[in-house]
Amino acid sequence: MGGCGGKPTTTVRRKRKKTTTKRQTSNPVWNEALVFGVERCLLADTRVELAVFSDGLLGTDEALGETVVGRRSTGDELAHWLDVVALKTAVARWHHLQPPTSAATH
Repeated sequence: MGGCGGKPTTTVRRKRKKTTTKRQTSNPVWNEALVFGVERCLLADTRVELAVFSDGLLGTDEALGETVVGRRSTGDELAHWLDVVALKTAVARWHHLQPPTSAATH
């Protein structure tokens, strides 16, 4: 990734939010809250898709990685989802990115 930085895009129920772009770093860290209003009756079928893209200043942005948090997730992502649903509040947690799929767009 070099010193290109990156920018995450988060999608929940087709509502998309972007964080700030981190420039001049090969190891960007974001500590930003993204709030989505989701009705409780829709939670069972809702998932949070997080994708990180390079900041393609001279062309197309490249997908660097992604993760999905929701009821059908596994491991830490599922544990995070269950905590959020059970506690009915935001729960901060780190997630590892997986290699991007061909569906990763922003």
